[in-house]
Amino acid sequence: MIMASISELLLLLLASGANATWDLVSLIDAQEYFKVRDVEVNVQRMMELAGKDAANGKASIAQLLALRWLGEHPSTGKNTKAVREVLEQVAARYKGKDAQGFASEYALRALARLDGKAIPLRRMPESSLRADALAWFPATSTIFGVVDLRTPQGVEGTEDDSLKRLFFAAVPERERKEMYKFADEVGNLRLERVSFAVVPDAEDDQRTRIYLRITGRGSCKRLGDYLRKNLGAAGLKEEKDPAGVPLALIDFKGEGPAMGLVGDTDFLIAVFPASRERAKQLQVLQEVLEIRQGKKASLDKGTYAKMLKSWPAQSTTLLIGDLPERWRGEMTGQGSPFRSVPQHFNLRGIRTARGLDIRLHGAAGSAREARDFVKSVEKLKQMGVEELHLLGRRFEVDARTIEKVQDAVTGVQLKTQDALLIGSAVFSKEAGQALMNLIQAALFASSR
Repeated sequence: MIMASISELLLLLLASGANATWDLVSLIDAQEYFKVRDVEVNVQRMMELAGKDAANGKASIAQLLALRWLGEHPSTGKNTKAVREVLEQVAARYKGKDAQGFASEYALRALARLDGKAIPLRRMPESSLRADALAWFPATSTIFGVVDLRTPQGVEGTEDDSLKRLFFAAVPERERKEMYKFADEVGNLRLERVSFAVVPDAEDDQRTRIYLRITGRGSCKRLGDYLRKNLGAAGLKEEKDPAGVPLALIDFKGEGPAMGLVGDTDFLIAVFPASRERAKQLQVLQEVLEIRQGKKASLDKGTYAKMLKSWPAQSTTLLIGDLPERWRGEMTGQGSPFRSVPQHFNLRGIRTARGLDIRLHGAAGSAREARDFVKSVEKLKQMGVEELHLLGRRFEVDARTIEKVQDAVTGVQLKTQDALLIGSAVFSKEAGQALMNLIQAALFASSR
């Protein structure tokens, strides 16, 4: 289950690229949003909304949409100077303030558009994968991974709206309007990084612990209020940590995973997947908070510390694991496409100017197991190429688009050296765009 979820997240990352905008407001069409709320879309009204302080979620969404609209619709004549003045004042935080700092950033981006300059990309800190993302997980974790959605330092690129195009292809107008209501309640939310860790129990899978951390930006208070109001989160408890950071802990009493909001940057999910342990899921969440406060050993300072420090700073994707033997048996059981899976593996994805460069190192239980894994991957590659051809015909996607994705699949290289495994792949920007076009065509066909 965990590996499948990470694979789906990787696929979305590959398709969208590191320069996609992962803001909730980026999925909203300004004309559609304002029309439903009887707000006239013109320069004067957008200037007014852009300059207002974001007192609540609805005001924040309207402000950010207005700022984006002003940047995308250069004014002429007497409005030109007034628009620039409003944008500069919001960018400098003299007016139109919001607690999360979204408005200032959106104003700077609007000014860049007006001046014909490159839109500033959101940059990934160099310590993101090697330390920050894993610093709240237990040192005993043996399977963990990170996907950072920001652009690494030193890598050039341009912002794209691929997620918005996917959203409009997949979601009908009525459902989009419902999402807009959610946005009005919580304000803008930004996704920057997803990390997870697993601590398999040595003797009993029923006691395996799973941790998920979603890092970004948003209002902890508004999101907590929404969960309490709409999800029946009666067990929501609000407090502050020793440093004064607000916390909101949610206990569904075994009816769902324990959740936690940490300040305006992190959303935590903690799970005992086994039914008999679900009532104890809040304990798993409390463990994360204790590690965060330095009361327990963290993953980034444990057994894998040396490996993580040597990880390239440009890496945006990380997946490391030591699989329990019983899990390997389940993964190669009846119906599985794999004849064998590695005992140990580490995968890294490095974002470069040409796309995503992927490297895999692993070790199987024996040389025979390593060869069986390679054969399984080769068979999956062949199946993938054939399936892509069928999908292209089914969704009427041009042959060149399908070929680009097929090239990425056939370009996956995997070889063995005794029991060791070494793999590589390059997912180019062109392949990413082609995959995005294929997904969009499939979603559009499904919506029809």
